[in-house]
Amino acid sequence: MVIYRPRRDGLIDSVIAAREFESLDAMKRYLYNDAPVHNGVKAFEMEDIVVSDSPRDDPWTEWQDTRTVGLKRFFNADYVKMWGNPLIIGHCATRHPGFAGTVKHVCLKYIDAQRTTEERERRI
Repeated sequence: MVIYRPRRDGLIDSVIAAREFESLDAMKRYLYNDAPVHNGVKAFEMEDIVVSDSPRDDPWTEWQDTRTVGLKRFFNADYVKMWGNPLIIGHCATRHPGFAGTVKHVCLKYIDAQRTTEERERRI
């Protein structure tokens, strides 16, 4: 199973929008089918979707092999040619606690961080 979370303004918004897929190919098909269309032209093709080769652990989500998901091209913009890197649109992982586990973990981490900040502010 692969879990994917789109890039959003905040981690909680991103995790709430997460989806699980049977495989990386299924995730890529979903992203392609969900791509914007302008004047009958898709924003990108399947081969424009790339997943990084360098996984990392993400303590905020408890995903153990988090990889970035990017687009080489979006409409007429070739991000690899312009910047040397794809446009990051999200993250995915295959070793994770599932959707419910991820949401729970992120919310508890956020609450703990808020509590710690409030305690620090009270001491000042």
